[in-house]
Amino acid sequence: MAFRSRFQHLIFICLLWTILTISFHNSGVSRLIQIKESKSCPLTSPLLIGWTNISNWMEDCDKQKLVELGGSYKPVNCNPNQSIAIVVPYRNRDHQLNIFLCYIHPFLQRQQLDYTIFVVEQTGRSAFNRGMLLNVGFVEALRRRSFDCFIFHDVDLLPEDDRNSYACPEVGKPRHLSVAINTFGYRPIGVNHFGGVSSVSTTDFVAVNGFSNKFWGWGGEDDDLFDRLCSRNFSVQRHQPLRQTRYMMLAHEPAKPNSDRKRILRDNKKNLPVTMMTDGLISLKYRIISNNLKRFCTHIIVELQR
Repeated sequence: MAFRSRFQHLIFICLLWTILTISFHNSGVSRLIQIKESKSCPLTSPLLIGWTNISNWMEDCDKQKLVELGGSYKPVNCNPNQSIAIVVPYRNRDHQLNIFLCYIHPFLQRQQLDYTIFVVEQTGRSAFNRGMLLNVGFVEALRRRSFDCFIFHDVDLLPEDDRNSYACPEVGKPRHLSVAINTFGYRPIGVNHFGGVSSVSTTDFVAVNGFSNKFWGWGGEDDDLFDRLCSRNFSVQRHQPLRQTRYMMLAHEPAKPNSDRKRILRDNKKNLPVTMMTDGLISLKYRIISNNLKRFCTHIIVELQR
């Protein structure tokens, strides 16, 4: 999908907001009906097992019979009150993706969540643009159905403790999930860190116009999103205790850093209200190469356009 003018972008984002408002109202009504017909899932799932040593984790993916085509799941014995889209930006990491999908589905199912996993793959030779891929995932997921929140999830991070809840955060309280990563000694990177794995309500993500599309190469887009969220006076949350936010990073070749990321961050921050409303969902340009429902995910291949 490619847009031809800023006016068309504005029309699109207004239509998206209208669709979100209507769909959330309708989904809310339908959920009230469903709740009357079946009991709601408990706030704390009885299926949780706590921390797991996954350093030598092995699992037979063929045992996973409950995942619907396209990477969707919903508990059959209770009714979740939220719907969650998990968006994974991706390119050239087949081995990691297979491990991630095989591991994350049982993890999410133990939390009794209603979710769908979207893998957004960048094609072409341009530098990897994580923020833009996540924007694409947001837009394309909402073409499929309404979601209450989005989890933006790097493919190389596996949560070690299923008490690290992937349920939706409150509106105005986005949540950073991957606080303690093994490669950093399980120590928090910083209070303004929002990369790796994060969760944002759909309403909040629209309010900040999504990620910036300017960050080609590793780094910067997550810091920029943190600035956007803070500019709206949203309060970034993190689970406690810290040991429940542990993640293992899968081994991979280091990504090439974006040498301009600090300059772009400074420039964006100088006039953030204007930048935020002109760079993001409203300025997104891409072309869908393919959009396929696979066994464990919805796989979207895109060509990003500058």
